[in-house]
Amino acid sequence: MEAANMPLKLLLLTPGATRASREARFGGDGPLEEKAKGLISPIERFSRAQGLVSPAQAATQTALALVMQAKPDPLLADLDFGAWQGMTLAELARSDPTGLEAWTAQPDFRGHGGESLDELRARVSGWLTLRAADQGRIVAVTHAALIRMMILEVLGAPQSGFWTLDIAPLTVTELRYDGRRWALRSSGCPLT
Repeated sequence: MEAANMPLKLLLLTPGATRASREARFGGDGPLEEKAKGLISPIERFSRAQGLVSPAQAATQTALALVMQAKPDPLLADLDFGAWQGMTLAELARSDPTGLEAWTAQPDFRGHGGESLDELRARVSGWLTLRAADQGRIVAVTHAALIRMMILEVLGAPQSGFWTLDIAPLTVTELRYDGRRWALRSSGCPLT
């Protein structure tokens, strides 16, 4: 079998919960909550795989708790929320209802000064293209927004689907690449 046709199993893992993610704050990074740390234990199949990790603190701590040898990958960073970083949806609805409406309706919206959903899709599409040259098993610890967008990209689904996918903390989504196409194998499977 040619190297280009070797299968790739890509396991996308969301980090454990942080105070900011529990409060549903945009860009909810920070240290893992103690409860989240208690839910993570070493998993042999992850520690033997090639590991990649978002530069976020919660992602790095999750990889360490799994005893993963993971290299930081800046392309796995969370969606850049710009001026909305750290805000909750309720706070945003009060302070910038027009911007919130535009963000959910227009994939190219950048009124917050951060990354648009179109830009996020281009980033994850490029990342998946890079990974298609890999073989074996890769475990990537990254954020729900990226995983949601990767699912849309693999399925060829419209951006509007971004708002209908829910990816919880400490869940695994599996994508496969067979040398010709990506496929969604499973999503939202609890880590524990």
